[in-house]
Amino acid sequence: MLNACLIPVPTCGPRLCAKLRAVWKLRAHTCLIRTGSLNPTGSYHPAKQNHAPDAYERLIATLRKVADKAEAIGQTIVIETHVLTIMNSPETNAQVVKDVGSDRIRIVMDYVNHFQALHQVYNSADRLQHIFDVMGDICPLGHCKDISVGNGFVVHFSEEVPGEGELDLATMLRLWHAAHPDEYMLLEHLPSQPATRSGIDQVMQLGWTPMGDGPNERYILAARNVHRIAAEAGVPIY
Repeated sequence: MLNACLIPVPTCGPRLCAKLRAVWKLRAHTCLIRTGSLNPTGSYHPAKQNHAPDAYERLIATLRKVADKAEAIGQTIVIETHVLTIMNSPETNAQVVKDVGSDRIRIVMDYVNHFQALHQVYNSADRLQHIFDVMGDICPLGHCKDISVGNGFVVHFSEEVPGEGELDLATMLRLWHAAHPDEYMLLEHLPSQPATRSGIDQVMQLGWTPMGDGPNERYILAARNVHRIAAEAGVPIY
């Protein structure tokens, strides 16, 4: 993962391009980068300045510079976008890819990051359809996760283990398979929880071999849920 694009080209470009060559040497399928933020506390933290016209121009200029290097060596870059960043919607993502104008600049299908309101979560099939309609074609890989809704007087969404939250993951998996039947999605951002013996047995039944300190129980649950939902939805996993 490289970080980040929304900083001046003279600073960002050379650093990203140097790391891009390292990724290419590893023969990686894609190279993931972040949008970045003008908030100094984090690349996914909100800032009013992120949405100024000059910020968008800076983003496109930086991505164009990186795209030139990516094209020269044949490495595809994917940008992980989020509702709190300058690339805050499927429509913006599609426009950025169009404005950069390179087949080597693409987007991560991180659909959870583009739920903007409570009604979208509770009617998630419609929102998922919209997300895939707008940016499905420009997303060669995806992140598989779910959403839970928190209590309180301010709307708060949290990432959740796939199949344990509110989203219609059967619809998501069908949409993903229709758009990219031979590509893959990754499980991510699940807090550590040591695996039980039962969990390890379930992992081995899926054909995986535990390594290192052993698997995270939440990833075992996530994998089991996704395999079950995919099978019920008629989506093959291979």
